[in-house]
Amino acid sequence: MDRFIIHQVLITAVVGLSVGLIAPYMNLIFIDHLGTSVAFYGTISALALLPAVLGAAIIPVVATRTRSVVGIVTALRIAIPGFLVILALTASPAVGTGAYWAQNALFFMSSPLSFAFAISIAGDARTLLSAWLNIAFWLGNALGAPVTGALIARANYRLPLLLAAAVSLAAAVLNQGLMRPVEKRAQSESGAAPTSGGAVAPGREVTSS
Repeated sequence: MDRFIIHQVLITAVVGLSVGLIAPYMNLIFIDHLGTSVAFYGTISALALLPAVLGAAIIPVVATRTRSVVGIVTALRIAIPGFLVILALTASPAVGTGAYWAQNALFFMSSPLSFAFAISIAGDARTLLSAWLNIAFWLGNALGAPVTGALIARANYRLPLLLAAAVSLAAAVLNQGLMRPVEKRAQSESGAAPTSGGAVAPGREVTSS
């Protein structure tokens, strides 16, 4: 594999790790940590799709009007940790719901853009890259879930959210540091920013991150 593919796989694995740390346990975070009912969590989980889908529909339009798709992805991912910290520290179900919806929407907005950018750069290696990105995302999930499971078994609900915030921030930094130079080279060669639409990102079906 060339360096670009390796870097993309690394970034996607880190994103998958951040998702794996909290997504399988979001119901427990609300029910046990915030004291909500099962019905409450089921309702907000279903409604979380609305801002996520709206954001995912709007962000490609925004991306076509900017010179840096990578910059948008980084900005979205930098915003995620703040909402995870809020979710970790709040005792209010209402505040927790807002933070959950926000970080979920940001994930849905950033992941497809990142994937589309990677595919636009990969050229003939796009099939190989797509396969490796899916593997990396779900491997990150698989590594993160047991960590949170062990912490929750000790009644620690805040630390997984704080860990996920730190990992999400790391993903944003890696994305900007590794992908922005690639984007600049592509722009200088083609005279236009890489396209950002028409692809389905690994883990797109995940409804929490």
